Amino acid sequence: MSASNAQGASILNDLQAAVEVFLAGAWQVLSPGRILPVASAGTLKVRLREHPEVHGEWFAMGQLRASESFGSFSEAARQLDKAAEQEVMREKYRNERKTAAQSPESGTGQKKNKTWFWRFANCCCNEVARSDNIPLPLALLLTIPWLSLGLFAACVGSLCPGLAKTLGIELFPESKGHNVEAPASEASLVFQGSANRGTLSAAVVFLRDDIPEHVAIPLEEEIPGDCWCYALFGQQKQCGCRWFSIWTQNVDEAVKQGAQLHVYYCRNSVGKGKAQSFQTLAAEHERREKLNQLFEQFQHSGEFQALRMAGLDNLSREAGEDGTSRYSREVRRLFRDSGRLSEEDAQFLRSSAGLEDIQKAQVAWLERKGYRYSELDVGIWLAPLPLKMPGSMPSVPPGMQSQAMPPVPVIMGKVVESDPEVPPQTRPEGAKGYGGELWKGGGKGGKGKDVGKGRGGKGGTMTQALTPLQPQMVMAPAIPGPAKGSS
Repeated sequence: MSASNAQGASILNDLQAAVEVFLAGAWQVLSPGRILPVASAGTLKVRLREHPEVHGEWFAMGQLRASESFGSFSEAARQLDKAAEQEVMREKYRNERKTAAQSPESGTGQKKNKTWFWRFANCCCNEVARSDNIPLPLALLLTIPWLSLGLFAACVGSLCPGLAKTLGIELFPESKGHNVEAPASEASLVFQGSANRGTLSAAVVFLRDDIPEHVAIPLEEEIPGDCWCYALFGQQKQCGCRWFSIWTQNVDEAVKQGAQLHVYYCRNSVGKGKAQSFQTLAAEHERREKLNQLFEQFQHSGEFQALRMAGLDNLSREAGEDGTSRYSREVRRLFRDSGRLSEEDAQFLRSSAGLEDIQKAQVAWLERKGYRYSELDVGIWLAPLPLKMPGSMPSVPPGMQSQAMPPVPVIMGKVVESDPEVPPQTRPEGAKGYGGELWKGGGKGGKGKDVGKGRGGKGGTMTQALTPLQPQMVMAPAIPGPAKGSS
C-alpha cells in the first residue's frame, strides 16, 4: 500500500528496524518501508520489535512516520539505526582487511591444506600471580577443524559468531615476520602465553591434522561414553574432542596458578544459556538438533514465504559484530512464534540463548569442577553505542554500568592499529594519547602492528591505555607473540 493511497491516519515505518504497533488490542509487526492504516482514534502506541523497552505514543492523526512522529522514541530509534550501521561498517572493514591479508598478493595468505587455524576462547584468566611473566591461559584458545559441523567455538567470538572471525589470524598478526602457522606445523601441541602483572595472557593450542581427534574420558571422572564427544553431543562427531581434553587441562593449570576465570555472554544475556548440568549436555544438544530441523522446515514453508512478501526481506541481512543480522534474528523470532513449537520447546530455545553449544559444555564443566568464575557481557569488548539513548532506552545494558568500556577499538586481544588504512569513522575522538597511547601500541611492547611482538613489556600496554576502568575490569591483554617450543 502506498502513502498516497492511505486513507485517514497511517504510520510509515521509515526506520531500518521492525516496529510493532498496538492496534485492536494486539501488537502488529510493521516491517521497514511498510505503511499501516490506522482506523482507531486516540493515541497510537509503538515500540521497537528488538528493543520493546524503547516505546512511544502519539495521536493517531494524519500520516505518521516512525522516525519523527513519536518524540523520544523516534530519536532513540534513529540513533539505534545509526549505531547498527556503524557496527556493520566496522565488521565489513575488518573482513575486508582480513581478506586482503589472506590474499596471495599480500604475501601473508594462509595455507589452506595442512592445518586449520581457528582460535576459540570461553574463559579469560585475569592474571593474579606474582611473577611478571608466567605461562598462563588467558582465554583457553583452541584451534580445531569443526566449522563444517556448524558448531561455533566456545569463545567471545563464538558466543556471538561474528567475533570468531575477528579472533582468527589477527590475534597474532603475521605482518613483519609473525608467521603463526609455523608453530602448528612444527609441533604437536603448543601452549603459548605470558601474563604481565595486571594484564591478561593468551594460551593457544595448535592441533595438527595427524593428531588423534578423539580422547577417552578418564575413568576417575565416571562419565559414560567412549570419548568426550558422547558427553558433549551424545554421539561421536567429526570435529573430535581432543580440544576439550586439552582445554580442561588448561583450566586446571589456570586455577592452580590463581587465575580468575571469566565467562562472556552475548549482549544482554549474562547468566543465560547454561546447560542444567554437565550430565544433561548431550540430551540438550540432541533436543536442539531436532528443533533445528523444524526450523529448516519452517524456512521452506508457504507461511514463511508469505512473511517474506509482507516485508521480512526489507530487514538487513548484513551481519554485525556478533555475526547476526536483523533479518536472521527476526526469522528466529518468527519461528518461535509460528505455533510449530510447544510452549515448552519455545521456552527451551529462549533459555538456550546466550551461550553456544561448546560454551555450554565449558561452563558446565567449570561448575562440575567447582571452579568459580565471573560472568560478563561481551559488549565490553565491542564498540559501545556511540550516542546516549533518550527516553526509556538505556545507553548501557542493565547490569553493565560498572563494566562499560570506553570507546576504544579493542576486541579480545585485537587492536585496530593507528595507520592510514583505518577509516576515520572507526577511530574514537581523541584516540591518540588516550591513556597510554593505545593507538601507538605503547611502551616496550612495540609500536603499531608490532603490538603482538615479544611479551608486551610493562609500560604503555593496552591495560595502561584503559586507565579509566577499575583494574579488575581491564580485559585488554598485552598480546604475546607466538614463541616456538613453548609447552
